[in-house]
Amino acid sequence: MGESGLVQARGHLLRHPLRQHLLFKYAERVTSPSEVAAALGTKLNVVSYHTNVLADAGCLELVRTEQRRGAQQHFYRAVATSEIDDADWEQLPPRLRRVLVRLTMDTSWKEASDALPRGGMDAPTAHVSRSLLVLDEQGRGALAALLQATVAEALEIERQSRERGAEEDVPCELIVMGFERASRP
Repeated sequence: MGESGLVQARGHLLRHPLRQHLLFKYAERVTSPSEVAAALGTKLNVVSYHTNVLADAGCLELVRTEQRRGAQQHFYRAVATSEIDDADWEQLPPRLRRVLVRLTMDTSWKEASDALPRGGMDAPTAHVSRSLLVLDEQGRGALAALLQATVAEALEIERQSRERGAEEDVPCELIVMGFERASRP
């Protein structure tokens, strides 16, 4: 399978919304399908099936197994994120891009909506902004590069935070979108 085929296969793999949720859960920490099923309120057999699909595709790795109540419990961690870089994004068919964007938007909106009444936006470190811009092609390219650099820096901040191993770690979410509006500001 060529590079384009691999990118499209990954896109199709992430098309299922539960798989995106699973990748996020396994990226947070080493955990088991039963723990993820309980956290998501989803049936264990469904989570186990999609966990196996992700593991077979190389997105998860088995870290360890433990004997629990006469059965083997498997613990996984994400080795691939649900991120698709811009170069790979260009290779996906527009219809698949739209499906993946819709899933990301729906998931992000739900997470933000759930966080709001629980005080997730109350901290002075919370940030929400919306900027309406009018950009030429060069400006759109510069903005895309800035957003890529911002996400890369955010991932480095997370890596450093994990290395410090502080007990007060808090799950946070960064949503970055740059797109051409349907109407002018």
